[in-house]
Amino acid sequence: MEHFPFDVERLQMFLLGMTDKRRIQQKGNLQMNVTPFVRVPATGAEQVLFQAKQVLDVGVFGVMYPSISTVEEAENAVRATRYPQTTGAPDFEPAGLRGRNPANATWFWGVRDYMQRADVWPLDPRGDLLAILQIETVEGVENVEEIVKVPGIGVLFIGPSDLTASMGYPSGSEVEDAIQRVLAACLAQGVPCAITTSAGSVERRLNEGFRFVTVGFDGGISAGVATALERGRAAAGR
Repeated sequence: MEHFPFDVERLQMFLLGMTDKRRIQQKGNLQMNVTPFVRVPATGAEQVLFQAKQVLDVGVFGVMYPSISTVEEAENAVRATRYPQTTGAPDFEPAGLRGRNPANATWFWGVRDYMQRADVWPLDPRGDLLAILQIETVEGVENVEEIVKVPGIGVLFIGPSDLTASMGYPSGSEVEDAIQRVLAACLAQGVPCAITTSAGSVERRLNEGFRFVTVGFDGGISAGVATALERGRAAAGR
């Protein structure tokens, strides 16, 4: 939703379209067979709280936050993904800011399941929500060794296109050096690192240590995307 209208009602209809009557009968619940994440329009420097709250309330399993460049922005993103925690809880910080009214989300997950699982993984081992923070600016790369230490981050996702633009469109080797710096910071802290890939790069990225890759775009599945999926699954041993 970053580059398209922020239409939560349309997102809700999209999620409903992902339900499968046969699987509902088999599982006894409405939980989807895929894991939907949403990239919100607001960047790290903007107010992301209301956008995160709205997409989480309709039932997505994670939020991708664009252009996270500082520790403060990273903390705000994690806080926007969490409900306030019980006083004295070992995982109280970063303190959650999300307001409680997950009516549509509990319809998919079940009320009891949602209230137990609607927190960020891996900070809460029971959590099923993922805070995905995008590193795609020069400032973000320069601060990545501190950003990656923020509790509650599920994934750091490198955006090569915006990163290249932020760097002033330098040579490919300079961009690759920045990508490798982010990857190294993630590996050092045990935080999954993600990146966009293609059929020609997906195997290399997985072998380098990336644990989360994307291979397509909003336009649909093409032959190249199908090839990238096949190669990625083979490289990951699936």
